[in-house]
Amino acid sequence: MLDALRQAARALKSQPGFAAIVVVVLGLGIGANGALFSAVNSLLLRPLPYANPSQLVEVSPPRRGPTVADLKNSRSFAAVGAYRIQVFDVLSRGAVTRTNGFSVTPNFFSVLGVEAAIGRVFTPDEHDRAVVISYPYWREISGDPYIIGQTLSISGEPRTVVGVLPADFTLSIRDAMVFLPAPDNQRGNGGIVARLNDGVTAASAQAEITGISRALGAEMSAGSERATVIPLAQALRSNDANVLLLLQASLGLVLLITCANVGNLLIVRAIARRREFAIRLALGAGRGRLFSQLMTESAVLAVLGGLLGSLLASWSLGIVDAGLPANLERRLRGAEGLSIDATVLAFLAALSMSTVVLFGLAPALQVYRADLMSTLREARATSPRRQRLGRGLVVVEISLALMLSIGAGLTAKDLFGLQRADLGFSAGDVLRAAVDLPAARYPTGERRAAVVAAMAERCRALPGVELVGVIAPQYFPFGGPRVRGSLFALGPAPGVQARAEVYVANADYFRAVRIPLLKGRLFGDADTSTSPPVALISASVASRYWGTRNPIGDEIRLQAEEPRSSWATVVGVVGETSNRRRTARIRKVWRRPPS
Repeated sequence: MLDALRQAARALKSQPGFAAIVVVVLGLGIGANGALFSAVNSLLLRPLPYANPSQLVEVSPPRRGPTVADLKNSRSFAAVGAYRIQVFDVLSRGAVTRTNGFSVTPNFFSVLGVEAAIGRVFTPDEHDRAVVISYPYWREISGDPYIIGQTLSISGEPRTVVGVLPADFTLSIRDAMVFLPAPDNQRGNGGIVARLNDGVTAASAQAEITGISRALGAEMSAGSERATVIPLAQALRSNDANVLLLLQASLGLVLLITCANVGNLLIVRAIARRREFAIRLALGAGRGRLFSQLMTESAVLAVLGGLLGSLLASWSLGIVDAGLPANLERRLRGAEGLSIDATVLAFLAALSMSTVVLFGLAPALQVYRADLMSTLREARATSPRRQRLGRGLVVVEISLALMLSIGAGLTAKDLFGLQRADLGFSAGDVLRAAVDLPAARYPTGERRAAVVAAMAERCRALPGVELVGVIAPQYFPFGGPRVRGSLFALGPAPGVQARAEVYVANADYFRAVRIPLLKGRLFGDADTSTSPPVALISASVASRYWGTRNPIGDEIRLQAEEPRSSWATVVGVVGETSNRRRTARIRKVWRRPPS
């Protein structure tokens, strides 16, 4: 083995330029794949930092379905907790900052199996003045190891810090900084996390939750909505991960092209060394030894390329991090981040060794099977048959490289297609501002609506502002929470029920983001809280439930509303919108905001 390595080193040293080119080309291909794989590993392969994460599921009951308190007696779950996304005003070091956070049931962290890095998590009977903060937020505000027992002012209320979460804790694509205790019966913009009992599957749990939902009340009819139960790891995986995997596949094809080109160079080099191999064969070297020698040379090149690729991958982690979509970048900040850990090193090693076969096998087999002794008989002349063989092998390698290039191009086309997909709106000159009004200070919808209206008027007065759209809950076509509800419609068929997502928006919102009006009209000044209720529907709702009929003038009612609510008249049909995290068109219903 050592003799083969010495001969390989001697052969490569005789042509340093060739060896350097191969090592650099392989290093670039392996390094690019390794750097991107570090993101795939961090986001998709690392197990969630919870106890027995395979038992954790996210439960999405119908909007008027069961709460955590209703699910505690379920046979499917060992424990159930809930969280609700909120935005808080936190007073720290004399400044008030808008901070993302969650209201969680007191048992939430115990359901996940998470212990505090400092202090403790909530107890089952936790009082409502406690707060648990994330590790990054603790480092941001002070990093004081004695922070337990200190007070933070959160949305005007004093809260006692009882714990700091571990550095690797992650739950959502949002930056969750503070966690407050909340009752079990909360509903709203959040979710339910449960731990399955031993032997229970997500499918069987979903069937049980659907039955519980249907039994809760008359308004929960059998055809309205379905509960969903999915593994928590799947729920936390952003749809942008598909883009990440597509990009990884593209780089994999590029590496295959690189190996094909390196193999092409090695075949040409092997043809040039035929006389050397013939002499060694005449002196008693076996064909197996020649084959082993060429594979050893390829292995040396692959190892050197792998070492260079590892250095390049480590150096380029910052570039990969900066190029990730914003929500994936936030996920990484909540986890361990990008790093070259044991999994990535194993991937780089496997990648390096696989390239030995990809670019080294063809030249070695050519030498192994060739009639080398004829080379000595032909002296310096090269037979037409050998010339044809060499040219044929080169053609095969070039054809393979061409096919791989086409595959990489098609994959890149799909990737750019995802990034440039028509989302149904235009936001090139639009600014977004999210407003969250604490319920303690603004307890009624009328007060919140008045504040938002006043803010909109002040924004309209700013220089350069043409339109100010208002939408709730904090939704914009490229991201944000949504409210789901079943739609009861008069017109398509008596008593028909449809699944739709519900939004509240004013007319200027559609104009500002250029969502087209397809039929009818938008909301107008005459649509007030005292006028007959009106609604807009998306084109998919109109197509799905009205078909070719005109929905204008028909009436709908949302299940999320109280049964006594009056029906709303459809006055317009607007275009479809989606976002880069979920390109599928979602059926939507739009209501006007309170006047």
